[in-house]
Amino acid sequence: MGTWWGPKVLLWLILVTVSFFIPNGFFMFWGNYVSLIGATIFILLGLVLLVDFAHSWSETCLENWENSPTSSNFWQWVLIISTALMYIFTFTLTGLLYAYFAGADCTLNRFFISFNLALCILITILCVHPVVQEYNPRSGLAQAGMVAAYCTYLIVSAVSNHTHESQSCNPLRNGKGTRKAVVVLGGIFTFLAIAYSTTRAATQSRALVGKGKKGRVQLPEDDEPGHSELGYVTTQPGRTETPRYQALLAAVNAGAIPASALQEEESDDEDDVVGETRDDERSGTRYNYTWFHIIFAIAAMYVAMLLTDWNVVSKRPISGPVDPDSDVYIGRSEVAMWMRVVSSWVCMVLYIWSLLAPAIFPDRTESPKRKRPLREQSNHSADELQHSSKRAKISSKFKENSKDGSKQKSLTQLHFCIDQTILRACPRCNLSYTKGAPDDESLHRTHCLRIQKGMEWGREEEKEMVKSGTVQVASGIRLKNGEKGRIIHFKADAGGRVGSKLTSLLETINLTLSSPSLTPAILRDSKAYLFLLPSSTNSLREQIAGCVIAQRISTAMAIASQIECEAVTQPATLNSESPPPTLIAVDTSTGLFCHPAPLATPLGISRIFVPSAHRRQGIARHLLSAAAETFIHGCPLDPKKGQVAFTQPTGDGNAVMMEWGGGGVRIYEE
Repeated sequence: MGTWWGPKVLLWLILVTVSFFIPNGFFMFWGNYVSLIGATIFILLGLVLLVDFAHSWSETCLENWENSPTSSNFWQWVLIISTALMYIFTFTLTGLLYAYFAGADCTLNRFFISFNLALCILITILCVHPVVQEYNPRSGLAQAGMVAAYCTYLIVSAVSNHTHESQSCNPLRNGKGTRKAVVVLGGIFTFLAIAYSTTRAATQSRALVGKGKKGRVQLPEDDEPGHSELGYVTTQPGRTETPRYQALLAAVNAGAIPASALQEEESDDEDDVVGETRDDERSGTRYNYTWFHIIFAIAAMYVAMLLTDWNVVSKRPISGPVDPDSDVYIGRSEVAMWMRVVSSWVCMVLYIWSLLAPAIFPDRTESPKRKRPLREQSNHSADELQHSSKRAKISSKFKENSKDGSKQKSLTQLHFCIDQTILRACPRCNLSYTKGAPDDESLHRTHCLRIQKGMEWGREEEKEMVKSGTVQVASGIRLKNGEKGRIIHFKADAGGRVGSKLTSLLETINLTLSSPSLTPAILRDSKAYLFLLPSSTNSLREQIAGCVIAQRISTAMAIASQIECEAVTQPATLNSESPPPTLIAVDTSTGLFCHPAPLATPLGISRIFVPSAHRRQGIARHLLSAAAETFIHGCPLDPKKGQVAFTQPTGDGNAVMMEWGGGGVRIYEE
């Protein structure tokens, strides 16, 4: 696509010249039917993008507002002012329509104006309705105002094209000066819309026709379903078939080196020149060639209809007598008016559906920024976590040779030293990773931040408390440093934003403890207890300062006493006449053993986690006490009586378990 410009320009000049010899009948057919249909398709496509832009704009303002410092209300005012301007624009246009286009005999115009006003009021009510807010917390007046303003503009454009005989129904019919002003204003608005619509629709066509792998061209060996029929370029440069690239690819697939090695290989070849031509699209494009040209073709049809004021061309007079000096006649079309009216209604329906769909089909619709519910993600998350853990412990080393010239390609040499380690162990989160590998660095940054400060609990999760069954156990709990927090609990298999938050939290906990993911069966029988502290940077959010996963179990094993453990670890100190007891080793490094006999135990603690910034404040003890008191409604449990068990604890977890349980807690196998 980036070469052969000489023949392309020559072909374009030939096509322009040939167009002058095409008979008028072809252009009349094209303008009356093909361009009219293409322009309408472009309007409908723009409506889909408008609804998407309305949601994106509102979410961007909300995210910037929530992430800004407490004293800054800039994005709050941007959101409020933009919303107010949209509604002022809508109601001003509606008032002008009633004043100049809704005369006594203009029944159809009054219907269009009134019905559009009713739809604007309807979407305004729906966007703030409690049911819609429960399933889509980010819906609001900003999106509704933007949709209402654009749909009202379409109604203005439609009624101004109405071929009514009465001057009171269309004062712009014969007013050339006023019409010029309207055309200029409409042209400015339309060309801005065209610039946004064509650019976004053409370059992000994967959002409309399907999603490929990261939006790039697909490799021939891509076996993912749905990729082959998207029309992506299916040829890849010969570089991928070189022995060096194949060796790197095999090493990445085997887990010996990180995927960043392939990216470095690609970057090294960016300046390669074949002959006198540089392939600037060798690594692929983020758009589909065919879809890109289709978008601009129908956009050209829309511009043509705009510049001709949506008029039709005919060999016979549309209204009035025959003019012998005219070869063709140009007039207004009722079809063009109805197409814009219907487009306005379709836009309203699309936006209403985007509001109601999450409430009607909660399991089939989800926000792109929100993860799936935990019970739907458990197996998938386990695979991803295993892959991430392996990736974070990759042993690799890269060394680039210096370039001898501007055209000399830099090489990367791999070293595998058995007697040396190149892994970096973070002193803050204890994660081993390869320094310099982008994937490892990104994983480490995210994990380390969560380990130190925890995660946030915001307004989105608060709005879903009723839906997820979240209950506040206690509030105003004072810690050792004087801070006050609260404890909440909910089902561990909850969906929505609450479930998404727990999914991310459990991924961090499992990676920290080197534990496997909890299975769906365990999650169904578990409750999550969170300790929340007010955020120091945002008054609308709270910090998750601790988490405990409490599970319903049936049996557990009693922990062996210190004497019994020493009898197993040091049998020589025992009397030969008394055989050592039969114990099960839980953690030989800490000397933790338990008796194999199962004992009835109702509550198990499968996960306990406190970020490093909030440790030694008594948070774990408060969470464990809350779980023991409220896990079984109306029946508080006593750990000192053996009614609470822990899964295999780590060193820190063992200390917390012994201190809180007073020696009465038990051990169970997850």
